[in-house]
Amino acid sequence: MPKLTDIIGSRVISVYNGKYEGYVTAAAADAGYKKITALRIADEETETIKRLLVRDIFSLNTGIILIRNTSKIIVEAGTESELPASLINKTVLDLDGKTLGLVKDVNLNENYSALSISTETEAVELDKVISFGENFLLINNTDKKISAGRFKPDGIKVNNAQEAKPDNRVVSIETKTP
Repeated sequence: MPKLTDIIGSRVISVYNGKYEGYVTAAAADAGYKKITALRIADEETETIKRLLVRDIFSLNTGIILIRNTSKIIVEAGTESELPASLINKTVLDLDGKTLGLVKDVNLNENYSALSISTETEAVELDKVISFGENFLLINNTDKKISAGRFKPDGIKVNNAQEAKPDNRVVSIETKTP
């Protein structure tokens, strides 16, 4: 089972062009952090930030991601410093206010769908996550069904599909150039 930290820092190489495209610095996920949708790639040679959709990955092995050709890479405007805060190393709290540790990794399946979030001591299933934000990841460790909509401010409508979770959450981990 791949982990997000296994992907971050990997070198991206085009098979057709035989060219090093950069290294992975972050991963973008869909709403609710259910599936990794894209990877951000830093190209230290041209100092550009690029995006690679995970569906365009040809193969992934330890430290190497192969893509078919460079047409699969999208050049983005902006810099790495504009990325939102990382999910990794966020404090995990339950609804009693008990600290359960820090997020250490995201466990993925072969289709890059998130299965669970790992702390130093346990794996938290995604259906237990109520919300994650700038500072904390909050979980429901009871048998009761609790949604983020229960905690919304007055006057804001939240439907079940949104659950007050942002779309395209970007997770980043600081890396060193390989």
